[in-house]
Amino acid sequence: MRRKKWMTLTKSSFQPSTSSNGYVTSPNDQFLFKILIIGDVGTGKSSIVQRYAHNLFTQHYKATVGVDFATRTLLWNDGITLRLQLWDISGQDRFSNMTRVYYKDAHGALIVFDCTRQNTYDGA
Repeated sequence: MRRKKWMTLTKSSFQPSTSSNGYVTSPNDQFLFKILIIGDVGTGKSSIVQRYAHNLFTQHYKATVGVDFATRTLLWNDGITLRLQLWDISGQDRFSNMTRVYYKDAHGALIVFDCTRQNTYDGA
């Protein structure tokens, strides 16, 4: 069984080499990235995640309570597998203390706002 590796890829070429954290990158390696999707309530975070991860769209979403998860797998140069673990985090203020816990060990974040509602931009 392969051990999951959490690491950031910074090289544009993925020829076998040693990265800054000591891992060797080579074909057939798998990389897992934790990506947060954050923003105010009603900005379309869940819609973006569902469209990107599952190629689905619906106009009738329920507000996310806490966090929802989705995964998107990408094949990169020469068989390297990138798995994006998408964390769709609730934008409701009443969950803000709880959702901050999910930020730990994240590799990146997509901040979402509604361009027709200035307050969602200000909140970002």
